[in-house]
Amino acid sequence: MAYLAGPVENKFSGSGGGLLGSVVDRKKYGTPFTLNITNAIGILPTRNFLYGQYDLAGEIDAEAFRRKVVVADKACYACSMACTKFSRARTGPYKGAEVGGPEYETNALFGANIDNPSLEAIVCKPKVAAGDYPPLVGN
Repeated sequence: MAYLAGPVENKFSGSGGGLLGSVVDRKKYGTPFTLNITNAIGILPTRNFLYGQYDLAGEIDAEAFRRKVVVADKACYACSMACTKFSRARTGPYKGAEVGGPEYETNALFGANIDNPSLEAIVCKPKVAAGDYPPLVGN
């Protein structure tokens, strides 16, 4: 029985950290980089924990996150990592909405776990749940 959907692709081998990436990767991508790792090894919560890999992970992985929604990096006091990210929805009905993060858990559970490949919706879903934005019809 195969537990992985396919071969494990190591997109970050040039960074010196192998499959787990390097400190440079963690600083650049923050905790959303964990999505790349958990998907690669087959433990990413997908479709309500039915699967361990998400076939659309490339839409919500660390590279897409950095490219599509991250607008700034922030470090905790006296920390040089700056792994906290600030994000903004740049398209769609939530255009302009800003949040701190989101972190890995939000990306995984509002993304792969509910089969949602939209980073903009992942950024804004928690705000909708908190009542900061009206829900979209059908969401």
